[in-house]
Amino acid sequence: MKIFLLLLIVPVTTCFAGVKESDIPYYQVTAEKKDLSLDKNTAKIIFHFEEHSGACLRGTVTYTVNGKNAPQPTLDSMGFYSRSIKPGKHKFVFSATNCNPIQTKAIEIKNQCVVSMLVHFHSNVIIYEADKPVIYLYPEKETEVSVKLDFKGEMDFSYPLYNNGWNVVAHPNGTIKSGAKEYGYLFYEGKIDSREIKTRYLEGSVVNSSELTCFLETSLTAIGLNTKEIADFVTYWAPRMLQNEKNYVRFMLTDEYDQVAKLEVMPKPDHVLRVYMLWQKADNNTPGNLKKQTFIPFKRGGFTVVEWGGSEVKDVFIPAIAPK
Repeated sequence: MKIFLLLLIVPVTTCFAGVKESDIPYYQVTAEKKDLSLDKNTAKIIFHFEEHSGACLRGTVTYTVNGKNAPQPTLDSMGFYSRSIKPGKHKFVFSATNCNPIQTKAIEIKNQCVVSMLVHFHSNVIIYEADKPVIYLYPEKETEVSVKLDFKGEMDFSYPLYNNGWNVVAHPNGTIKSGAKEYGYLFYEGKIDSREIKTRYLEGSVVNSSELTCFLETSLTAIGLNTKEIADFVTYWAPRMLQNEKNYVRFMLTDEYDQVAKLEVMPKPDHVLRVYMLWQKADNNTPGNLKKQTFIPFKRGGFTVVEWGGSEVKDVFIPAIAPK
């Protein structure tokens, strides 16, 4: 079951007509000109704030300059705001309601110059399509098992049918029987607002396609998936991920997975492992200073439950919305 990322946006207007949200930069210096009418040791910056729709921003904006809070700007009817500023290199962080925060690199503003900057806010109202969580059941002996999910969104499909829960017969080899049919795992998909998920996005890895299969196998082995589970995982995700030269990858484990769906299994398992992968195409804008994830090996024994899923995140880079 795959998980896609959909941005809730309206078609882009004005100069952005027909352009995808992901192709619009968060910010850019659009003009710089000398203005000798300005006092010496003084410069001016003109901000133009736009929403993800391409329209001028109507909401409230706050920002910092070099880590210090700046006065709250009052925008004109076209979304412009100007202020004087000391010459030098400045880093800005902009925030607006229901939008991703924007952090700039150091921007050099020269003496007696007027700099114009376009700040384009991208919506943070993002819906995940949860397409591939699968649940494996490994009791010590043939056991009647009840499985319920507290899914934090809208479930679209399940197999076998989820009817306020699954009531199945599980076997030690992982076979699951529901009625007269046998299954290798329980399957569901659905939609969830990504704002439900709070995780350490800046922990993760950027992986070259040539190393992807080995990376997945090594990581999933370290986490604790067995050979069959790893094969199921890799054969589902790798063909799609290999279409990219590089991918950003982060694994959310058992407790973090509860943000997507809490899992209740009766009789109570002795051990539960849940693995949820967030990934997307990496490019030159992907930070290179991500903290590598480390894992505590999962130990099986008694009645064991394993679940894995994943989310391909499109149209916005995850670390750009990383909670601080």
